[in-house]
Amino acid sequence: MLLPDDCAQTLPDLADYDTILLHKGIPTSSPFYDRWPQLQGVRLFLGLGDGACANIGSKCTVPARIACTVGTSAAARVSLRFPMGHTSGIRVEPGLFCYRIDRDHVVLGGALTDGGSTIEWARRLLNIESPEDFENCIAEVEELENEEDSAPRKSKRTLTFAPFLGGERSTGFRSGATGTIIGLTRDTTTAHFLKACLEGVTLRLAAVIGLIQKSVGYDEVPRIIASGNALERNALWRQMISDCTGLQVIFDEDTEEGTSRGVACLLSGSLGSNGSSTTRKSFALEIIHPTKVSKPRPQRKDLWCQLRSAQEDLINKVSPLYR
Repeated sequence: MLLPDDCAQTLPDLADYDTILLHKGIPTSSPFYDRWPQLQGVRLFLGLGDGACANIGSKCTVPARIACTVGTSAAARVSLRFPMGHTSGIRVEPGLFCYRIDRDHVVLGGALTDGGSTIEWARRLLNIESPEDFENCIAEVEELENEEDSAPRKSKRTLTFAPFLGGERSTGFRSGATGTIIGLTRDTTTAHFLKACLEGVTLRLAAVIGLIQKSVGYDEVPRIIASGNALERNALWRQMISDCTGLQVIFDEDTEEGTSRGVACLLSGSLGSNGSSTTRKSFALEIIHPTKVSKPRPQRKDLWCQLRSAQEDLINKVSPLYR
């Protein structure tokens, strides 16, 4: 415990979300009992973390499934079984977070402030107003990708982007971090700029996923289970993540609203066990029903390694300028 005693003593006791203390609703002794008569006798649950619910709702209840969510922000996480009181610890690589889902499980991962919001920012900046204009620009980005496959040495790639428009969370948590892009020339087009934005976020997500893989020490090749509107609508972005990480990226037909579904799964599981957390030793392993699958293309591995190195080099060199 890092907090001083007088502060620590004011905190409530730790409890699972389905603690038996609230099975019968608000106690009659509570000052809120008369204020909310609709909740009298109604079973209540403690709060659940958004990230934890997204993992469970995305069917990522085992380490071999890495949940990757891109909405306004972005994150990658895994669920690990780790009962309280366990003598052996969990290896948490610097740059990741780790917190409890319940007394038997933790979630390990990292998050970016800027995910889909980066692309929306680019659309406004580049005046790409209509959905049709955006689709045309994405098509141009795909053409640039194809050019790189056919003649990578002759590619006019020039841009490297660090997507810290709202500051940096994982993996560096650098105070005062801001977005940086280098390599602009007269030949830079709208498609080049949008491509750099997609790549920038992809590389930061891949950095998180790489640390997760290092922390877990996989005996099998994991799969990425994707969720969020940004990835659902953008096949190119899913393919970029697959190429960059070297892992399959899968969209499951049941997990469109991953966080809400996760809440339902957790609470229904609790109700099914009669509210006894001692009987809840592991989360259900649900079958994946893929609707969209992106597989890594080996020919792009070297290119993504170069991009990763360029981005890390850029971040390390400009970070002393952050205020």
